[in-house]
Amino acid sequence: MRKIEFATKHLNDNQGNNLIIRRKGKFVTLFLRLGSETFNREIGKINTDTKVLHIKRNKGKHLFRKFNAYGLCYQVIEDGKLFNKIRIKDEDSEWLIPKDWIVDNKDKKFLHFKGSGGFELQVFLPLEEIEQFKRPIRF
Repeated sequence: MRKIEFATKHLNDNQGNNLIIRRKGKFVTLFLRLGSETFNREIGKINTDTKVLHIKRNKGKHLFRKFNAYGLCYQVIEDGKLFNKIRIKDEDSEWLIPKDWIVDNKDKKFLHFKGSGGFELQVFLPLEEIEQFKRPIRF
């Protein structure tokens, strides 16, 4: 029987937000707890075997209409060492995006939602730009 490794790590930023990293076997789950909240928001799961960060999105809730784009925590993307691709899946589509394409993109759009929630710096991926990485939906 394979032993399952389990560990949790916390990283804090200067705004009171907490990135929680939970490792269980080959999966690493990332959570964000805002300084103003008492619950964790799941960012996504990394499959360390395939080196893919899996992110689920709901268009009605997560699509930033001004840019027609999905926002991602830029620090997680830029500093992440366990993945080299990001798989974003919503109700209609699925994209498999190379991490380097996001980090090296000179035209990327950033927003830092501070307000009372203290959100982290987010990079936005317009649906028109990520269309090139679209793939058939796997259920």
